[in-house]
Amino acid sequence: MTLTKVTNSMVVGAPINVKDYGAKGDATTDDTAAIQSALNAVSATGNCVYFPKGEYLITSSLSVSKQATYILGENPPSPSAAVRIKYTGLLDATLSMIFCTSDAQGFSIKNLYLNANDLAGYCLTQEGIGSPTKLTRGNFVSNITFFGYVTAAWVIGDSTDTLNSAQFQLINAESIRIIGSALGTNANGIHLNAQNCEFLNINGIYIDPTPGREHTNHIRQISGGLNIKGLISTRARTASGTGGFAIYSRDQVVINGWRTEDTLLLDMEGVGASPGSIINGLYHRRTLIPGATTVITVGHTDGNVRFDSPVINGTMTIESTTAKFVTVTGAKFVGAGAGFSFSGPQNTNGIFHDVSTGNFVLRGSATSIDLFSASGGTGNKYSFDEMKLTQKTSASASNQSIFVDSADGVLKFKDSGGVLHSLY
Repeated sequence: MTLTKVTNSMVVGAPINVKDYGAKGDATTDDTAAIQSALNAVSATGNCVYFPKGEYLITSSLSVSKQATYILGENPPSPSAAVRIKYTGLLDATLSMIFCTSDAQGFSIKNLYLNANDLAGYCLTQEGIGSPTKLTRGNFVSNITFFGYVTAAWVIGDSTDTLNSAQFQLINAESIRIIGSALGTNANGIHLNAQNCEFLNINGIYIDPTPGREHTNHIRQISGGLNIKGLISTRARTASGTGGFAIYSRDQVVINGWRTEDTLLLDMEGVGASPGSIINGLYHRRTLIPGATTVITVGHTDGNVRFDSPVINGTMTIESTTAKFVTVTGAKFVGAGAGFSFSGPQNTNGIFHDVSTGNFVLRGSATSIDLFSASGGTGNKYSFDEMKLTQKTSASASNQSIFVDSADGVLKFKDSGGVLHSLY
């Protein structure tokens, strides 16, 4: 009597096990064809494609084109012990390890460590849809680690800076780890360019590139809303130690809970109307570049940005060009030379530091009012709901900052030339 080995594929609705299609997961065999065969076997109504524990080598892109495809790795004891897919093909900055076509409605992926191995351009790409009648829904990305990508870890829409009309209703993600681009490439972490994306919702994202694997931007958001709950980030700068923002944004950003060591936090360039961005609970622990200033640039032409209860270790600089409003409430500054400064041109609406005169200025749509003058004038009266400043010596205070002088307890402003001015 001949016995037939039972496989998952014999059971209707059962997960598709990549090993039933010949994948080895032994970190030696090229499993590309076997895995692609398993993905091709997904039914028209969707299936789970299951990866047992192991390391699977691929030499070309894996294409996902069936709706409701769910790629699932065996549940790991820790993120670093997750099932691994490693690219070992030729260097190709345009290749994506996993490429989801516009037909992959309801795509999900969970419990994988995607290693581009300093050779593949992207770990995961979700293609945008140009037709407004075809909307990508129900995407879910969970417990995924991205490493070794040449261009970007995760692309939604496309990887260009030209507005993409991609249609995404919602993309939900949780427990995302982005831990390093290809050596010396200064790639981006997440590249979001889906003009008609309602929101990319991320619950828990850890971005910590190892030295030499830093990002130009942790998140480069060309279009599409971004909503993050729980962000930890470090080292968003080029390998030379210059440039590179944690988040480069041209659209709405909402972050609840951000713990960071980055020096350059936000570059909110803005190319059109934005309903407003909110950063709630920013805790800036320290800078990685000695003596550097924590910089936030804002340039939304029709939007506004609000920071609620930030804690800044050092000096926070708001560089505003054309924003309607930049609002900071409940700020706390700690550390030597801690303080707050504004800079911007005369057309900035709101409070800013006029670098040409050293004055702090309140500007409306047509007129400007000096709040106080660097030349010693008293200026106009002003009030704060609450401002807490750490006392420091006049020598340790940064230029263009407000501080409480530890010598006499007086609130003072130190202008760009290092001259002190008592504010009361």
